Amino acid sequence: DVTTDLAVERLERIADRPFALFVSYQNPHYPLQPSPEYEAMYDGVAIARRPNAVDIDPYTPTFSPPSPKPKEDDPVYRKYGGDLDAYLRCYYAMVSQLDANVGRLLDALERLGVADTTAVIFTSDHGDMQGSHGLKNKGVHWEESTRIPLIIRAPGGRRGARVTTPVSGIDF
Repeated sequence: DVTTDLAVERLERIADRPFALFVSYQNPHYPLQPSPEYEAMYDGVAIARRPNAVDIDPYTPTFSPPSPKPKEDDPVYRKYGGDLDAYLRCYYAMVSQLDANVGRLLDALERLGVADTTAVIFTSDHGDMQGSHGLKNKGVHWEESTRIPLIIRAPGGRRGARVTTPVSGIDF
């Protein structure tokens, strides 16, 4: 939420001239800590796992800041350690929170009168294994780790088009 607040503040200062604004969100990323209102959206929701998911411990200790030792003392571990479904509920809550914040940015572009002249590109740096193939996090060359979203809204661009051609950062 703070990232969006800062981005909107910046937009308000620069929207009267040509600009490029890069907004980098941390979420969804471990340690998964959605805002309480988004976490509540998924409280008790049954989770449909990927067909190739294996029940794993999704907890990942962090090094900056360092996670408490033993891991059972870490509030994050207490939240979803050993429980893939609890982890996925937090993950989806963070995705919903991110979606709401992207919506706030788009609303700001509308309010500032530049939505029709501004290209918006949404992408990510990696996926999350979420138990697929018995793995967690990223860093493996499986589809779940490497396939990422790329959504482009460009003035005069095609609407609703889905392109299946692979792209990479080089294409930007």
